Amino acid sequence: MVGKGAGVTGVILAAGFSRRLGRPKQLLEYRGKPLLQWAIDAALNAKLDEVLVILGEAAPMILPKVELGSARAVVNERAIEGQSASIAKAVLAADPGRRGTLLMLGDQPALMSGDLDLVIAAFDGRVDAISMISWQGDPRSPVVFGRGYDEELIALTGDTGARPLIRRHWSNVRFVEIDRPVPLDVDTEEDYKRLIGED
Repeated sequence: MVGKGAGVTGVILAAGFSRRLGRPKQLLEYRGKPLLQWAIDAALNAKLDEVLVILGEAAPMILPKVELGSARAVVNERAIEGQSASIAKAVLAADPGRRGTLLMLGDQPALMSGDLDLVIAAFDGRVDAISMISWQGDPRSPVVFGRGYDEELIALTGDTGARPLIRRHWSNVRFVEIDRPVPLDVDTEEDYKRLIGED
């Protein structure tokens, strides 16, 4: 571990197939950089001890076009099974000595390292702790899970991410209130046009 944070591994979920977009959204250009590069840079500049980038079948196309720095790419051969398979892959690949796991999306260029630091700071390191950002009252990723949730994260199924686990342990969640809308994530051509238009 690098040791600059609270023992938290950051996981960038970027193994999607971009079916609705028709091309790898990870490589869509925004302000001169691929979308995924924004997530990598935010994670590397945050107080994380390790950063994993979870990719799917498009990994050979994506990797030459992004700069990982000290982040580590992990290819999820089961990405077709949905986001849950990427979460499981990340938990199994993460540093076994970590205290927590931060999950974030790879297609939210407006997500900043400062946002990540706030949710990391709210995580107290307990095995049953969860910290999560509430964007103007709307709880969404990024979210940090204590090590006690590893087995449940690995057991997730489908494409709903960790939402079922969060609902199950709602009373354990510590929310970080941020007075900004949820950062736009790009799933469709319309989303991309909106992102460019907002810029």
